[in-house]
Parts: sequence; structure tokens; C-alpha cells
Amino acid sequence: PAAVFRVEVRCECASNMQCCVPERMFVVIIGAMGKYPEKIIDQVADRASDVQVVCYDHMTPIGTMVVTWLDVKSYLLKQITGYQLGARVIKLPIP
Repeated sequence: PAAVFRVEVRCECASNMQCCVPERMFVVIIGAMGKYPEKIIDQVADRASDVQVVCYDHMTPIGTMVVTWLDVKSYLLKQITGYQLGARVIKLPIP
């Protein structure tokens, strides 16, 4: 059976700023993965189908960003660009 690589992210903005948006949070998570691509690739099961970044503003769900694991892996291996990866991401509505 397929598996999902799910990352839950809780955000808090300083001084009541509006920085907690799912798109920004997705970019931050993928950027963090890009610092250790080999470790990430080695740790994620080959049967993983999707990467889901579930985003919260404090404890309130604000959206989920979904992309295939194959696309994230291709980005981490520098086979596709960030723009190509971004074009393949889907934003799901708040559950």
C-alpha cells in the first residue's frame, strides 16, 4: 500500500504579522529538506506517494499543501527547479 509523508507545521507570527500562509510554510519546509536531501530521501519509504504539509496558525488549521513524493525527490536531487515543483503543488481546503 502507498504511504503519505505528512508534515504538520504550526506557525506563529511576531507582532501580529500575517506570515502564516500555507504557501510560505510549504516553501520553508521544502527549503529545510533541501539542506539535507540525502537524509530525507533515505528516510522516506519508497512506497510514499505524496508529501502533505498540513499548516496551522497556532492551533487553527489553515490549509494543506500536497505534491507527489516523486516530485519532491526530483527537486531534492536537482532534477527539477523550484518553479517546476511549485507548479505541481496543490492547495487543499481547510479540513
